[in-house]
Amino acid sequence: MRPSKFHEWFEGFLTISLFVVLILSVLVHSSPTNKIGRDSGAFLYIGQMINESKLPYRDAWDSKPPAIFYINALGLLLGSQTRWGVWGLEVVFLLTAVLISYMTMKGLWGKIPALGGTLLWVWGLDILFTFDGGNMTEEYPLFMHFLSIYLFFKLLQKPGQYILYFILGLNFGLSFLFRPNNAMIELIVICILALAQIRQGIISRQIGSFILIGIGTLFPILLTALYFARFGLFNELLDATLLYNFSYGSTKMGTQTPFERLYVVLGGLAWFSTLGYGLALFRFYKSIKSKGEDFYLFLLLTVGTPLCVFLSDLAQRGYEHYFINALPMLGFLAGLVFYVLTEVKPPALGGKGYVIILTSLFVAACAFFVLSGRMDQYFLSTDISAKKFWNKNQRFTPISKYVRINSKPDDTVLFWGAWPGENFMASRISPSAVLFYPTLAPSEITNRLDAKFLEEIKSNKPALIVDMIDPFIPSIDPLKRELQSGNLLWAHLSGNLDELFSYILDNYVLQEVVAGKDIYYRIGTK
Repeated sequence: MRPSKFHEWFEGFLTISLFVVLILSVLVHSSPTNKIGRDSGAFLYIGQMINESKLPYRDAWDSKPPAIFYINALGLLLGSQTRWGVWGLEVVFLLTAVLISYMTMKGLWGKIPALGGTLLWVWGLDILFTFDGGNMTEEYPLFMHFLSIYLFFKLLQKPGQYILYFILGLNFGLSFLFRPNNAMIELIVICILALAQIRQGIISRQIGSFILIGIGTLFPILLTALYFARFGLFNELLDATLLYNFSYGSTKMGTQTPFERLYVVLGGLAWFSTLGYGLALFRFYKSIKSKGEDFYLFLLLTVGTPLCVFLSDLAQRGYEHYFINALPMLGFLAGLVFYVLTEVKPPALGGKGYVIILTSLFVAACAFFVLSGRMDQYFLSTDISAKKFWNKNQRFTPISKYVRINSKPDDTVLFWGAWPGENFMASRISPSAVLFYPTLAPSEITNRLDAKFLEEIKSNKPALIVDMIDPFIPSIDPLKRELQSGNLLWAHLSGNLDELFSYILDNYVLQEVVAGKDIYYRIGTK
Protein backbone atom coordinates (compact mmCIF):
# COMPACT_ATOMS: atom_id res chain seq x y z
CA MET A 1 0.00 0.00 0.00
CA ARG A 2 1.43 3.37 -1.05
CA PRO A 3 2.03 5.77 1.88
CA SER A 4 -0.23 8.83 2.02
CA LYS A 5 1.11 12.26 1.07
CA PHE A 6 0.92 13.29 4.72
CA HIS A 7 2.97 10.25 5.73
CA GLU A 8 5.63 11.07 3.12
CA TRP A 9 5.65 14.71 4.19
CA PHE A 10 5.98 13.81 7.88
CA GLU A 11 8.77 11.31 7.18
CA GLY A 12 10.66 13.96 5.18
CA PHE A 13 10.10 16.53 7.93
CA LEU A 14 11.44 14.14 10.59
CA THR A 15 14.48 13.28 8.47
CA ILE A 16 15.42 16.92 7.86
CA SER A 17 14.75 17.81 11.53
CA LEU A 18 17.03 14.98 12.67
CA PHE A 19 19.80 16.15 10.36
CA VAL A 20 19.42 19.79 11.47
CA VAL A 21 19.84 18.83 15.13
CA LEU A 22 22.89 16.72 14.29
CA ILE A 23 24.48 19.53 12.27
CA LEU A 24 23.90 21.98 15.11
CA SER A 25 25.52 19.49 17.52
CA VAL A 26 28.57 19.13 15.27
CA LEU A 27 28.92 22.83 14.50
CA VAL A 28 29.04 23.79 18.16
CA HIS A 29 32.79 23.21 17.71
CA SER A 30 32.94 26.12 15.25
CA SER A 31 30.35 28.28 16.97
CA PRO A 32 31.36 31.92 17.54
CA THR A 33 31.02 31.16 21.24
CA ASN A 34 33.93 28.74 20.90
CA LYS A 35 37.63 29.43 20.38
CA ILE A 36 39.04 30.11 16.92
CA GLY A 37 41.43 27.53 15.49
CA ARG A 38 44.70 28.55 13.86
CA ASP A 39 43.62 27.92 10.25
CA SER A 40 40.10 29.22 10.77
CA GLY A 41 41.56 32.38 12.29
CA ALA A 42 43.67 32.95 9.18
CA PHE A 43 40.64 32.54 6.91
CA LEU A 44 38.57 34.91 9.03
CA TYR A 45 41.36 37.49 9.06
CA ILE A 46 41.81 37.33 5.28
CA GLY A 47 38.02 37.47 4.83
CA GLN A 48 37.99 40.60 6.98
CA MET A 49 40.77 42.09 4.86
CA ILE A 50 38.84 41.32 1.64
CA ASN A 51 35.84 43.21 3.02
CA GLU A 52 38.18 46.16 3.57
CA SER A 53 39.14 46.08 -0.16
CA LYS A 54 42.40 44.22 0.42
CA LEU A 55 43.55 41.23 -1.67
CA PRO A 56 44.75 37.74 -0.77
CA TYR A 57 48.41 36.98 -1.59
CA ARG A 58 49.22 40.70 -1.70
CA ASP A 59 47.92 41.97 1.66
CA ALA A 60 47.61 38.60 3.41
CA TRP A 61 49.44 35.48 2.20
CA ASP A 62 48.37 31.94 3.01
CA SER A 63 49.11 28.75 1.09
CA LYS A 64 45.50 28.03 0.12
CA PRO A 65 43.53 28.65 -3.04
CA PRO A 66 41.19 31.64 -2.65
CA ALA A 67 37.75 30.00 -2.29
CA ILE A 68 38.01 29.63 1.50
CA PHE A 69 38.95 33.32 1.87
CA TYR A 70 35.97 34.55 -0.13
CA ILE A 71 33.57 32.19 1.68
CA ASN A 72 34.73 33.79 4.93
CA ALA A 73 34.42 37.28 3.45
CA LEU A 74 30.84 36.49 2.38
CA GLY A 75 30.02 35.03 5.79
CA LEU A 76 31.38 38.06 7.62
CA LEU A 77 29.41 40.32 5.29
CA LEU A 78 26.19 38.38 5.91
CA GLY A 79 26.83 38.35 9.66
CA SER A 80 27.54 42.08 9.98
CA GLN A 81 31.26 41.31 10.41
CA THR A 82 30.59 38.72 13.12
CA ARG A 83 31.48 35.03 12.96
CA TRP A 84 27.78 34.11 12.97
CA GLY A 85 27.56 34.66 9.22
CA VAL A 86 30.39 32.20 8.56
CA TRP A 87 28.79 29.72 10.95
CA GLY A 88 25.48 30.12 9.08
CA LEU A 89 27.18 29.25 5.79
CA GLU A 90 28.66 26.16 7.46
CA VAL A 91 25.15 25.07 8.45
CA VAL A 92 23.89 25.49 4.86
CA PHE A 93 26.85 23.66 3.28
CA LEU A 94 26.84 20.74 5.72
CA LEU A 95 23.07 20.29 5.72
CA THR A 96 23.18 20.18 1.92
CA ALA A 97 25.93 17.54 2.07
CA VAL A 98 23.94 15.43 4.52
CA LEU A 99 20.76 15.56 2.43
CA ILE A 100 22.57 14.62 -0.80
CA SER A 101 24.36 11.80 1.03
CA TYR A 102 21.08 10.43 2.35
CA MET A 103 19.28 10.71 -1.03
CA THR A 104 22.12 8.99 -2.90
CA MET A 105 22.43 6.05 -0.51
CA LYS A 106 18.65 5.75 -0.28
CA GLY A 107 18.49 5.40 -4.07
CA LEU A 108 21.17 2.70 -3.97
CA TRP A 109 20.24 0.65 -0.94
CA GLY A 110 17.11 1.98 0.77
CA LYS A 111 16.27 4.07 3.81
CA ILE A 112 17.96 2.15 6.65
CA PRO A 113 21.42 1.91 4.97
CA ALA A 114 21.12 5.57 3.88
CA LEU A 115 20.31 6.67 7.41
CA GLY A 116 23.04 4.52 8.97
CA GLY A 117 25.75 5.51 6.50
CA THR A 118 24.94 9.21 6.77
CA LEU A 119 24.78 9.21 10.57
CA LEU A 120 28.16 7.52 10.78
CA TRP A 121 30.04 9.96 8.57
CA VAL A 122 28.44 12.85 10.49
CA TRP A 123 29.74 11.20 13.66
CA GLY A 124 33.18 11.15 12.02
CA LEU A 125 32.88 14.86 11.26
CA ASP A 126 32.06 15.51 14.92
CA ILE A 127 35.21 13.62 15.97
CA LEU A 128 37.37 15.64 13.56
CA PHE A 129 35.81 18.96 14.59
CA THR A 130 36.56 18.11 18.24
CA PHE A 131 40.25 18.40 17.31
CA ASP A 132 40.23 21.28 14.86
CA GLY A 133 36.92 23.13 15.07
CA GLY A 134 35.20 24.09 11.83
CA ASN A 135 35.59 26.55 8.97
CA MET A 136 38.10 24.28 7.23
CA THR A 137 39.06 24.09 3.56
CA GLU A 138 38.00 20.43 3.48
CA GLU A 139 34.60 21.11 5.06
CA TYR A 140 32.81 23.25 2.47
CA PRO A 141 33.43 20.94 -0.55
CA LEU A 142 31.76 17.99 1.23
CA PHE A 143 28.47 18.74 -0.49
CA MET A 144 30.31 18.86 -3.85
CA HIS A 145 31.78 15.41 -3.17
CA PHE A 146 28.39 13.89 -2.39
CA LEU A 147 26.84 15.70 -5.36
CA SER A 148 29.58 14.30 -7.62
CA ILE A 149 28.85 10.76 -6.41
CA TYR A 150 25.13 11.37 -6.96
CA LEU A 151 25.84 12.61 -10.51
CA PHE A 152 28.07 9.58 -11.06
CA PHE A 153 25.14 7.20 -10.60
CA LYS A 154 22.79 9.41 -12.59
CA LEU A 155 25.20 9.40 -15.54
CA LEU A 156 25.71 5.65 -15.33
CA GLN A 157 21.93 5.23 -15.69
CA LYS A 158 21.39 7.92 -18.33
CA PRO A 159 24.69 8.91 -20.01
CA GLY A 160 23.02 11.43 -22.32
CA GLN A 161 22.27 14.09 -19.65
CA TYR A 162 24.97 16.50 -20.82
CA ILE A 163 24.27 19.29 -18.33
CA LEU A 164 25.26 16.89 -15.55
CA TYR A 165 28.75 16.52 -17.05
CA PHE A 166 29.17 20.28 -16.87
CA ILE A 167 28.02 20.31 -13.22
CA LEU A 168 30.44 17.49 -12.42
CA GLY A 169 33.28 19.49 -13.96
CA LEU A 170 32.15 22.57 -12.02
CA ASN A 171 32.35 20.54 -8.80
CA PHE A 172 35.88 19.49 -9.74
CA GLY A 173 36.99 23.07 -10.36
CA LEU A 174 35.37 24.48 -7.23
CA SER A 175 36.74 21.71 -5.00
CA PHE A 176 40.19 22.42 -6.42
CA LEU A 177 39.82 26.11 -5.52
CA PHE A 178 39.37 25.18 -1.87
CA ARG A 179 42.38 22.83 -1.81
CA PRO A 180 43.82 20.76 -4.67
CA ASN A 181 43.70 17.53 -2.60
CA ASN A 182 39.98 18.07 -2.08
CA ALA A 183 39.19 17.33 -5.73
CA MET A 184 40.26 13.69 -5.49
CA ILE A 185 36.71 12.28 -5.32
CA GLU A 186 35.68 14.29 -8.39
CA LEU A 187 38.76 13.09 -10.28
CA ILE A 188 38.08 9.44 -9.39
CA VAL A 189 34.43 9.78 -10.43
CA ILE A 190 35.44 11.29 -13.78
CA CYS A 191 38.00 8.54 -14.46
CA ILE A 192 35.52 5.76 -13.69
CA LEU A 193 32.89 7.41 -15.89
CA ALA A 194 35.44 7.45 -18.70
CA LEU A 195 36.07 3.74 -18.13
CA ALA A 196 32.32 3.04 -18.21
CA GLN A 197 31.91 4.81 -21.54
CA ILE A 198 34.94 3.05 -23.03
CA ARG A 199 33.52 -0.34 -21.98
CA GLN A 200 30.19 0.61 -23.52
CA GLY A 201 31.89 1.68 -26.75
CA ILE A 202 30.32 5.16 -26.79
CA ILE A 203 33.36 7.04 -28.10
CA SER A 204 31.48 9.95 -29.73
CA ARG A 205 29.44 10.57 -26.58
CA GLN A 206 32.60 10.30 -24.50
CA ILE A 207 34.29 13.11 -26.43
CA GLY A 208 31.33 15.47 -26.03
CA SER A 209 30.76 14.67 -22.37
CA PHE A 210 34.39 15.16 -21.42
CA ILE A 211 34.60 18.44 -23.29
CA LEU A 212 31.72 19.57 -21.05
CA ILE A 213 33.52 18.29 -17.95
CA GLY A 214 36.60 20.23 -19.07
CA ILE A 215 34.57 23.42 -19.60
CA GLY A 216 32.93 23.04 -16.19
CA THR A 217 36.30 22.46 -14.52
CA LEU A 218 38.08 25.35 -16.19
CA PHE A 219 35.24 27.87 -15.82
CA PRO A 220 35.81 28.77 -12.11
CA ILE A 221 39.57 28.23 -12.33
CA LEU A 222 40.03 30.55 -15.31
CA LEU A 223 37.73 33.20 -13.81
CA THR A 224 39.84 33.10 -10.64
CA ALA A 225 43.09 33.29 -12.60
CA LEU A 226 41.85 36.25 -14.66
CA TYR A 227 40.65 38.06 -11.55
CA PHE A 228 44.03 37.86 -9.82
CA ALA A 229 45.92 38.51 -13.06
CA ARG A 230 44.02 41.78 -13.33
CA PHE A 231 45.75 42.89 -10.10
CA GLY A 232 49.13 41.50 -11.12
CA LEU A 233 48.85 38.60 -8.69
CA PHE A 234 48.71 35.61 -11.04
CA ASN A 235 52.19 34.35 -10.07
CA GLU A 236 51.36 34.75 -6.38
CA LEU A 237 48.14 32.78 -6.91
CA LEU A 238 50.09 30.04 -8.69
CA ASP A 239 52.75 29.95 -5.96
CA ALA A 240 50.19 29.63 -3.16
CA THR A 241 47.79 27.24 -4.89
CA LEU A 242 50.23 24.81 -6.47
CA LEU A 243 53.98 25.39 -6.28
CA TYR A 244 54.26 25.99 -2.53
CA ASN A 245 52.08 22.97 -1.83
CA PHE A 246 54.35 20.69 -3.88
CA SER A 247 57.14 21.54 -1.43
CA TYR A 248 54.83 21.35 1.56
CA GLY A 249 53.40 17.99 0.48
CA SER A 250 56.83 16.47 -0.12
CA THR A 251 58.24 17.51 3.26
CA LYS A 252 57.33 14.64 5.57
CA MET A 253 56.80 15.67 9.18
CA GLY A 254 55.26 12.70 10.97
CA THR A 255 55.99 9.03 11.49
CA GLN A 256 52.49 7.63 10.94
CA THR A 257 51.18 6.86 7.47
CA PRO A 258 47.77 8.36 6.62
CA PHE A 259 46.22 4.90 7.02
CA GLU A 260 47.63 4.45 10.52
CA ARG A 261 46.60 7.96 11.47
CA LEU A 262 43.04 7.37 10.19
CA TYR A 263 42.47 4.58 12.72
CA VAL A 264 44.02 6.60 15.55
CA VAL A 265 41.79 9.60 14.85
CA LEU A 266 38.48 8.02 13.79
CA GLY A 267 38.67 4.82 15.80
CA GLY A 268 35.39 2.89 15.63
CA LEU A 269 34.18 4.58 12.45
CA ALA A 270 37.39 3.60 10.63
CA TRP A 271 37.05 -0.03 11.76
CA PHE A 272 33.36 -0.19 10.85
CA SER A 273 34.14 1.21 7.42
CA THR A 274 36.94 -1.36 7.05
CA LEU A 275 34.27 -4.05 7.36
CA GLY A 276 32.43 -2.26 4.55
CA TYR A 277 35.63 -2.16 2.51
CA GLY A 278 35.95 -5.94 2.81
CA LEU A 279 32.37 -6.34 1.60
CA ALA A 280 33.02 -3.91 -1.28
CA LEU A 281 36.12 -5.89 -2.34
CA PHE A 282 34.16 -9.16 -2.32
CA ARG A 283 31.29 -7.67 -4.34
CA PHE A 284 33.70 -5.99 -6.73
CA TYR A 285 35.30 -9.36 -7.45
CA LYS A 286 31.90 -10.91 -8.11
CA SER A 287 30.89 -8.07 -10.47
CA ILE A 288 34.07 -7.90 -12.59
CA LYS A 289 32.49 -9.58 -15.62
CA SER A 290 29.45 -7.33 -15.40
CA LYS A 291 28.87 -4.01 -17.12
CA GLY A 292 26.19 -2.99 -14.62
CA GLU A 293 26.16 -0.24 -12.03
CA ASP A 294 27.37 -2.55 -9.25
CA PHE A 295 30.76 -2.98 -10.92
CA TYR A 296 31.34 0.79 -11.06
CA LEU A 297 29.95 1.36 -7.57
CA PHE A 298 32.35 -1.14 -6.01
CA LEU A 299 35.21 0.07 -8.20
CA LEU A 300 34.59 3.57 -6.83
CA LEU A 301 34.63 2.32 -3.23
CA THR A 302 37.58 -0.07 -3.51
CA VAL A 303 39.85 2.29 -5.49
CA GLY A 304 38.54 5.62 -4.23
CA THR A 305 38.76 4.95 -0.49
CA PRO A 306 42.51 4.23 -0.20
CA LEU A 307 43.32 7.01 -2.67
CA CYS A 308 41.30 9.57 -0.67
CA VAL A 309 42.96 8.53 2.59
CA PHE A 310 46.49 8.46 1.17
CA LEU A 311 46.28 11.74 -0.77
CA SER A 312 44.64 13.57 2.14
CA ASP A 313 47.98 13.68 3.98
CA LEU A 314 50.95 13.11 1.70
CA ALA A 315 53.34 14.88 4.07
CA GLN A 316 52.23 12.74 7.03
CA ARG A 317 51.59 15.81 9.16
CA GLY A 318 48.73 14.05 10.88
CA TYR A 319 46.33 17.01 10.98
CA GLU A 320 42.92 15.59 11.79
CA HIS A 321 40.91 17.84 9.47
CA TYR A 322 42.71 16.37 6.44
CA PHE A 323 40.58 13.24 6.82
CA ILE A 324 37.35 15.14 6.16
CA ASN A 325 38.08 14.32 2.51
CA ALA A 326 37.73 10.60 3.24
CA LEU A 327 34.35 10.88 5.03
CA PRO A 328 32.16 10.44 1.91
CA MET A 329 33.86 7.13 1.11
CA LEU A 330 33.72 5.99 4.74
CA GLY A 331 30.03 6.91 4.86
CA PHE A 332 29.23 4.84 1.78
CA LEU A 333 31.22 1.88 3.14
CA ALA A 334 29.24 2.11 6.39
CA GLY A 335 26.01 2.29 4.38
CA LEU A 336 27.06 -0.89 2.54
CA VAL A 337 27.41 -2.72 5.87
CA PHE A 338 23.87 -1.72 6.84
CA TYR A 339 22.65 -2.78 3.40
CA VAL A 340 24.17 -6.25 3.70
CA LEU A 341 22.72 -6.61 7.20
CA THR A 342 19.25 -5.73 5.91
CA GLU A 343 19.78 -8.20 3.04
CA VAL A 344 20.62 -11.01 5.46
CA LYS A 345 17.68 -10.25 7.70
CA PRO A 346 15.26 -7.72 6.18
CA PRO A 347 13.65 -5.60 8.92
CA ALA A 348 9.92 -6.13 9.30
CA LEU A 349 9.17 -2.45 8.93
CA GLY A 350 6.23 -0.85 7.25
CA GLY A 351 6.01 2.88 6.66
CA LYS A 352 5.02 3.45 10.28
CA GLY A 353 7.98 1.42 11.56
CA TYR A 354 10.51 3.65 9.82
CA VAL A 355 8.76 6.75 11.15
CA ILE A 356 9.08 5.29 14.66
CA ILE A 357 12.83 4.81 14.10
CA LEU A 358 13.17 8.38 12.83
CA THR A 359 11.17 9.75 15.75
CA SER A 360 13.28 7.82 18.25
CA LEU A 361 16.52 9.05 16.67
CA PHE A 362 15.22 12.62 16.59
CA VAL A 363 14.27 12.52 20.28
CA ALA A 364 17.65 10.96 21.14
CA ALA A 365 19.51 13.60 19.09
CA CYS A 366 17.58 16.42 20.80
CA ALA A 367 18.25 14.91 24.23
CA PHE A 368 21.97 14.65 23.45
CA PHE A 369 22.05 18.21 22.11
CA VAL A 370 20.51 19.55 25.32
CA LEU A 371 21.91 17.22 28.01
CA SER A 372 25.47 17.24 26.66
CA GLY A 373 25.56 21.00 27.12
CA ARG A 374 26.05 21.64 23.42
CA MET A 375 22.92 23.77 23.18
CA ASP A 376 24.15 25.89 26.09
CA GLN A 377 27.48 26.44 24.32
CA TYR A 378 25.70 28.61 21.76
CA PHE A 379 24.91 31.20 24.43
CA LEU A 380 27.39 33.45 26.21
CA SER A 381 24.70 36.07 26.74
CA THR A 382 20.95 35.70 27.14
CA ASP A 383 20.24 39.12 25.65
CA ILE A 384 17.58 38.34 23.04
CA SER A 385 17.73 41.57 21.02
CA ALA A 386 19.14 40.56 17.64
CA LYS A 387 22.05 42.98 17.31
CA LYS A 388 23.24 42.54 20.88
CA PHE A 389 22.80 38.76 20.66
CA TRP A 390 25.09 38.39 17.64
CA ASN A 391 27.72 40.72 19.05
CA LYS A 392 27.67 39.45 22.64
CA ASN A 393 27.61 35.77 21.75
CA GLN A 394 31.14 35.77 20.38
CA ARG A 395 34.14 34.57 22.33
CA PHE A 396 37.19 36.84 22.44
CA THR A 397 40.44 35.75 24.04
CA PRO A 398 41.86 37.76 26.97
CA ILE A 399 44.91 38.65 24.88
CA SER A 400 42.83 40.02 21.98
CA LYS A 401 40.84 42.16 24.45
CA TYR A 402 44.08 43.44 25.98
CA VAL A 403 45.52 44.37 22.58
CA ARG A 404 42.32 46.13 21.54
CA ILE A 405 42.47 48.28 24.70
CA ASN A 406 46.21 48.95 24.70
CA SER A 407 46.78 49.79 21.04
CA LYS A 408 45.34 52.22 18.51
CA PRO A 409 43.11 51.06 15.61
CA ASP A 410 45.79 51.91 13.03
CA ASP A 411 48.57 50.09 14.95
CA THR A 412 49.96 46.86 13.56
CA VAL A 413 50.32 43.98 16.01
CA LEU A 414 52.29 40.75 15.59
CA PHE A 415 50.97 37.67 17.36
CA TRP A 416 54.13 35.56 17.28
CA GLY A 417 53.52 31.91 16.50
CA ALA A 418 51.20 32.49 13.54
CA TRP A 419 47.86 33.30 15.15
CA PRO A 420 46.09 35.69 12.75
CA GLY A 421 42.79 34.83 14.43
CA GLU A 422 43.97 37.06 17.28
CA ASN A 423 44.41 39.90 14.77
CA PHE A 424 40.84 39.25 13.64
CA MET A 425 39.47 39.36 17.18
CA ALA A 426 41.54 42.41 18.14
CA SER A 427 40.73 44.23 14.87
CA ARG A 428 44.42 44.95 14.37
CA ILE A 429 46.32 44.40 11.12
CA SER A 430 49.35 42.14 11.04
CA PRO A 431 52.59 44.01 10.25
CA SER A 432 53.37 41.46 7.54
CA ALA A 433 51.27 39.96 4.78
CA VAL A 434 53.04 36.64 5.47
CA LEU A 435 50.72 35.20 8.10
CA PHE A 436 52.54 31.93 8.76
CA TYR A 437 56.13 32.45 9.82
CA PRO A 438 58.42 30.66 10.42
CA THR A 439 57.60 28.77 7.23
CA LEU A 440 57.98 25.03 7.68
CA ALA A 441 58.57 23.75 4.16
CA PRO A 442 61.95 24.51 2.55
CA SER A 443 61.68 25.88 -0.97
CA GLU A 444 62.56 28.88 -3.08
CA ILE A 445 59.09 30.31 -2.41
CA THR A 446 59.46 30.04 1.36
CA ASN A 447 62.86 31.75 1.16
CA ARG A 448 61.15 34.72 -0.53
CA LEU A 449 58.37 34.69 2.08
CA ASP A 450 60.89 34.61 4.94
CA ALA A 451 62.73 37.62 3.51
CA LYS A 452 59.45 39.48 2.96
CA PHE A 453 58.36 38.83 6.56
CA LEU A 454 61.57 40.19 8.07
CA GLU A 455 61.55 43.22 5.78
CA GLU A 456 57.91 44.09 6.62
CA ILE A 457 58.44 43.65 10.37
CA LYS A 458 61.30 46.16 10.17
CA SER A 459 59.46 48.62 7.94
CA ASN A 460 56.00 48.45 9.56
CA LYS A 461 57.30 48.36 13.15
CA PRO A 462 54.46 46.66 15.06
CA ALA A 463 53.33 48.58 18.14
CA LEU A 464 53.09 45.32 20.08
CA ILE A 465 54.51 41.83 19.65
CA VAL A 466 52.69 39.12 21.54
CA ASP A 467 54.55 35.86 22.04
CA MET A 468 51.73 33.30 22.05
CA ILE A 469 54.07 30.70 23.64
CA ASP A 470 53.19 28.16 21.00
CA PRO A 471 54.80 24.78 21.84
CA PHE A 472 55.64 24.18 18.16
CA ILE A 473 57.26 27.59 17.52
CA PRO A 474 60.49 28.82 19.19
CA SER A 475 59.80 31.49 21.81
CA ILE A 476 61.14 35.03 21.42
CA ASP A 477 62.64 34.81 24.92
CA PRO A 478 66.06 33.04 24.64
CA LEU A 479 65.72 31.45 28.09
CA LYS A 480 62.30 30.00 27.28
CA ARG A 481 63.57 28.91 23.90
CA GLU A 482 66.31 26.85 25.55
CA LEU A 483 63.71 25.05 27.64
CA GLN A 484 61.51 24.19 24.66
CA SER A 485 61.94 20.70 23.32
CA GLY A 486 62.55 20.60 19.57
CA ASN A 487 60.27 18.62 17.27
CA LEU A 488 60.18 17.49 13.66
CA LEU A 489 58.89 20.90 12.57
CA TRP A 490 62.03 22.60 13.90
CA ALA A 491 64.13 20.85 11.27
CA HIS A 492 62.57 23.18 8.70
CA LEU A 493 62.66 26.54 10.49
CA SER A 494 63.25 29.71 8.49
CA GLY A 495 66.88 30.57 7.77
CA ASN A 496 66.55 34.19 8.94
CA LEU A 497 64.93 33.37 12.28
CA ASP A 498 67.99 34.35 14.36
CA GLU A 499 68.16 37.70 12.57
CA LEU A 500 64.50 38.31 13.35
CA PHE A 501 64.98 37.45 17.05
CA SER A 502 67.95 39.83 17.24
CA TYR A 503 65.91 42.63 15.71
CA ILE A 504 63.00 42.10 18.13
CA LEU A 505 65.19 41.93 21.23
CA ASP A 506 67.10 45.07 20.14
CA ASN A 507 63.96 47.12 19.53
CA TYR A 508 61.32 45.68 21.89
CA VAL A 509 61.12 45.05 25.60
CA LEU A 510 59.03 42.50 27.50
CA GLN A 511 56.57 44.65 29.44
CA GLU A 512 53.75 42.41 30.66
CA VAL A 513 52.51 38.84 30.80
CA VAL A 514 48.78 38.47 30.10
CA ALA A 515 47.00 35.10 30.21
CA GLY A 516 50.40 33.40 29.96
CA LYS A 517 51.41 35.39 26.84
CA ASP A 518 54.46 37.67 26.75
CA ILE A 519 53.70 41.26 25.63
CA TYR A 520 56.58 43.12 23.99
CA TYR A 521 56.34 46.91 23.52
CA ARG A 522 58.44 48.87 21.08
CA ILE A 523 61.15 50.63 23.06
CA GLY A 524 60.14 54.19 23.87
CA THR A 525 56.39 53.67 23.47
CA LYS A 526 55.57 52.73 27.08
